[in-house]
Amino acid sequence: MSLGVVIPAFNASRTLERAVRSAVAAGADNVVVVDDGSTDDTSSIAADLGCTVVRQENGGAASARRAGLAVVESEFTIMLDADDELVARGCRLAMRRMADLSVEHIAIVGMSIDFTPQGDASPTRVWEEGISVASMYGRGHSPAPPAAIVWRTEALKRVYLDDPPGLWPRYAEDYELLLRAVIVGKVSTLAEVVCRYSRVGGKSARHPERSIAAAQDIRAHYSNVSGATVGVLSSRLSVSLKLRKYSSLLSSPWQWPIRLGVLLLAAILDKYYRSTLLNRLASRIRFCKARPTPKRGFHV
Repeated sequence: MSLGVVIPAFNASRTLERAVRSAVAAGADNVVVVDDGSTDDTSSIAADLGCTVVRQENGGAASARRAGLAVVESEFTIMLDADDELVARGCRLAMRRMADLSVEHIAIVGMSIDFTPQGDASPTRVWEEGISVASMYGRGHSPAPPAAIVWRTEALKRVYLDDPPGLWPRYAEDYELLLRAVIVGKVSTLAEVVCRYSRVGGKSARHPERSIAAAQDIRAHYSNVSGATVGVLSSRLSVSLKLRKYSSLLSSPWQWPIRLGVLLLAAILDKYYRSTLLNRLASRIRFCKARPTPKRGFHV
C-alpha cells in the first residue's frame, strides 16, 4: 500500500513542518505541498523537508488540492491542511480497511481529535447513519475535516473530473467533494482517529452566511444529478449550522460557557446535531478521564 499526502498551503511557514512530519510518520511515500500564492517561505520550507512542491497563483484550497492531486501516483491519498496533523495508527488502519473493501468503496471517513489554540481537545465521532446522498443532504455539511478521509487515488481523480460539472466554490468545497463521491460510489466509515484537526476560526466561521449559501447552491446543483428531491436548507438547520461555525471563534477559556450555550441552541434546532453533541460530550468525558492533566475550558 502506498500513500500520497497533498497539503494546500498559503503562508503556512509557521505550521507546515509539523504537518509534513506527521504525514511522513503516517507512511506517506510522497508529500505534495501546493504553495497557493504564498508571500512567505512556505515553498522553501517544503523543499527543505523533501516535499514535491507545486506553485500556483492564489486560487483557494479546492484549486490547490486539485493541482496537488495531479502529481500523486500512490494507491491512496489524503488531503491534509497545513495546520493539521495525521495520526499514524489511524491512517494505517484506514488504508488496510480500504484494501479489504471492494473498489466501489472510494473513500473511508475516520474520526478526528479537534484542538483549540489553548490545547483543549475534543474527539469527534463518525455519523451513526453512515455517509450517503441522503445523510449528506440531510445534514448539509461534511462529516469530517479533509485529513480524516482516505481516498483511493484514481477514484478521487475521477471525482474531481467535471463530469458532472462542479461548482467548486471557495466555501463548502469539502462538502461538494464528498457529495460528488457518494453520488458516484460508496463512502465507508472507521471509528478510529485519523487526524488532529486545528479548530480555529477559518473563513467559514468568519463568514458562516457564505458557507451556508454555498451549501445551498451545491445541494440545488447536484439534486438533478443524484435524482434526489432536495429543497433548500430549512431555516432551523441553517441557523444551527451558522451557530456551530460561529462557535469555533469562541476559543478562549473564559468563553466556554458562551460556546456551550451556542452549541446547545444549535442542538435544539437540528435533530442530527443533538445526537452528535451528546456523543461528543460522552467522548469528551472519556477523553478527559484518560488524560489526568487538567484542561482549561470546555470544548465539544
